[in-house]
Amino acid sequence: MGRALELYRRACDGSDGDGCNRVGWIYAEGQLVPKDENTAAQFFQRSCDFDFGRGCVNLADAYMRGRGVVRDDARAAQIFAHACEFDYAGACYNLGLMYEQGRGVPKDRARANSIFKMACDRGIGEACAALRK
Repeated sequence: MGRALELYRRACDGSDGDGCNRVGWIYAEGQLVPKDENTAAQFFQRSCDFDFGRGCVNLADAYMRGRGVVRDDARAAQIFAHACEFDYAGACYNLGLMYEQGRGVPKDRARANSIFKMACDRGIGEACAALRK
């Protein structure tokens, strides 16, 4: 096991969401260890439990794609909403897309636009473009 993985695991064990996310990414990509999407999803879950936005986005993506967890768009939307609540703008943009497409949530363009506006105001250019559609 690589030194980086060991240090990220130690950080994760110390309640560091970024460390958990990085361990998850190492397993998701098969870097330093054999690829293991189940283990990756577990570390993304821990990262999200520590309110680390990027970890929540990775966990939601796993649910959307069925990677390491059973595919569940509604659960993905819940996770994006959680991350958006604590100001992770990328999660807001993804949640807006889900409302726009009716994926895991009822299709609702007005709600999508409201969420896109939040993401746009936080600097996500794609969200600003989505508002102009």
